[in-house]
Amino acid sequence: MKFNKAAICAVILLILCVFLIAFFCIIAFSTSYGYSVQNNKNSSPVGNFDVTSRITVIIDAGHGGIDPGAVANNLVEKDINLAVAKKLKDFLSLSGYNVLLTREEDVALCDANKSSYKRDDLERRLSLVETTDNCVFVSIHMNKFELESAGGLQTFYSPNNSESLKLAECIQTASKVLDPNNKRAVKSDDGNIFILKNTFKPAVLVECGFLSNPNDAANLSDPVYQNKLAYVLYAGIINYLGE
Repeated sequence: MKFNKAAICAVILLILCVFLIAFFCIIAFSTSYGYSVQNNKNSSPVGNFDVTSRITVIIDAGHGGIDPGAVANNLVEKDINLAVAKKLKDFLSLSGYNVLLTREEDVALCDANKSSYKRDDLERRLSLVETTDNCVFVSIHMNKFELESAGGLQTFYSPNNSESLKLAECIQTASKVLDPNNKRAVKSDDGNIFILKNTFKPAVLVECGFLSNPNDAANLSDPVYQNKLAYVLYAGIINYLGE
C-alpha cells in the first residue's frame, strides 16, 4: 500500500501534537497553583528529620460536633476545617506519608456531658500528638473578626520546638501562591492555643482565612478553592520534610 507524502506528514504531525499535549499536561500538573513539587532525592529537608524513617503527619480538623467554631456569612468553621483536612490527607497519602486525622466526621472528641467538654476535646487531641512518635502536627482552622476587611491565611507555631517555626514558614510561604498580596507573617503562640502551648512536637495551627471577610468566605466555601488550599498546605509540609 502506498502513502502519499501529505498523508505521512499529517500522521507525523498528529503524533507530535499528542506528545506535546501530554508533555504540557504533565508540566501543568507538576506546577499546579504555581508550586512545583520537587522529587530530587539529593535535596535537603528544611526540618531536622530523618527522611528515611516513617513520618506521621497528624492533621487536626478543628472543632466538630457540638462545637461549631466560628460562624459567619452562613458558613460554619467545623465543616470547612474537615473538608480541607480530608483533601490534605489525600495529597499526603498519595505521597506515601502515614497520615492521621483527629476526626473524620462531624464529631467532637469529648464527653458531651462534661461541663468542660471543650477542654476534654483539646486534651484528647493533644494526647494523640504526644503518643505518636516521629510526627508533625498541623491544625486546620478558619478565623473570624469584627472587621470585614480582616482577611488572609496566617500560620501560628508552637514556641516549644524550633522545628515548629520552620514548618510554619514553609506553609506560610507556600500559601503566597493563593494570595500574593497577603502580608500576614507566621506568629508564635502566645499561650492561647492549647495544643501549641502544651506540645513539644513540631506543631502549627493554620488559620486559613476569615469567614467574616466576604472574599475569603466566598473562596473557602468553594470546593475548587478548598482543593487549592489543601494543595498549598501539602506543598508547605513536604517542603519542610524535604521531599
